[in-house]
Amino acid sequence: TVTGVQTCALPISVACAGTGVAYITLSWRVDRATGVSLAIDGPGKYGDYPASFSVDVPFACSVAQHTYTITSTGGSGPAATQTRTILRA
Repeated sequence: TVTGVQTCALPISVACAGTGVAYITLSWRVDRATGVSLAIDGPGKYGDYPASFSVDVPFACSVAQHTYTITSTGGSGPAATQTRTILRA
């Protein structure tokens, strides 16, 4: 069996007031893995989380968009990855 991202819920855009920081909620469920690694805007790791989880993360409003990537960890077989780009509204 292959590890897979079953659900990944992220907003399409974020309403920002000024150039501060807004927080968005990311939710996911990954099968056949023990957790996920989250990266924001690149390959560097933002944090490690359980395979089914929901977390509030920052969205810097001074930039037009950010990319959020979750990668499964601790599973059998190749890691599953889901990447989404979220726009500033």
